[in-house]
Amino acid sequence: MIEKVGAVVITYNPYIKGLETLLGILINQFSEILIVDNGSININDIKKVSINEKVLIRPLESNLGIAAALNEGMDYFRIKGYEWVATFDQDSEPFDDFVLRFQELSKENVGIIGSYYVDRNWSEKDAERQILTYSDYEETTYVITSGAFVNVRAWNMVGGFDNQLFIDWVDWDINERLVLLGMTVYRTKDLMMRHQVGEPINVPEYKKQILFLNNRLVRDHSPFRQYYIFRNRIIFLTRYRGVNKVQATIKSLIAFREIFILPKGGSKFKAAWKGMLAGLKYDIKSDIYYQKFLKQISD
Repeated sequence: MIEKVGAVVITYNPYIKGLETLLGILINQFSEILIVDNGSININDIKKVSINEKVLIRPLESNLGIAAALNEGMDYFRIKGYEWVATFDQDSEPFDDFVLRFQELSKENVGIIGSYYVDRNWSEKDAERQILTYSDYEETTYVITSGAFVNVRAWNMVGGFDNQLFIDWVDWDINERLVLLGMTVYRTKDLMMRHQVGEPINVPEYKKQILFLNNRLVRDHSPFRQYYIFRNRIIFLTRYRGVNKVQATIKSLIAFREIFILPKGGSKFKAAWKGMLAGLKYDIKSDIYYQKFLKQISD
């Protein structure tokens, strides 16, 4: 039995009612909760809903990105001697038995234990259908950070989350490095939460067929996010899939097809294009952070 389990919540201009709901759930389950705020303009509102002896707020002066904020939170709990910490987005809602179920899970040589989620935008029928596909135990490198229990020692050994990535692909990147270090990353339907990934949009079926997007839920992201999605995709593929620049370009151009059907697609296309070009400039040999990790696993 793990005596103490901490929780890190990353906030950036959050919807206050949603954050208040999340904190109400976490306070009843976790030993301590740390909010790391990425320079929110509504920080005073965050403070008002965080008045509890279990909750501490660490405000950052500006938006340093989710990776840096997660590292700040993880380091806080490392110093305090915690073995496991759960990480959350500001709008996630773990089920009421989240920590209790975590206590019953296998933790031997495990780096991260991830949860499955029910998207708030799914219909009841879609949710039922999706839950049927969830596994009791699934080893994977695609565990998202929200709703994930992170082994503090493993996080420290692997060099933490990569601040260079800022926001997107941060979770899958650390998953890959943990596995390369010999740790297990898995998710289980024993851990469930309510969550939302992007803003889903309704797309006519004929458009999906034309763009080969059959059976895919199309989600909208801001131009800011599109930049990092496209840039970091190439960095990820270069690091872990041995993709060269030609292959990375082809994969990125294929991914562009979704942007053509997004609202205000022009600005998002421009941001994604800039992100792709920035990603193509990435040189794995010049990446001091990643080269340090490669040296670590080769020694």
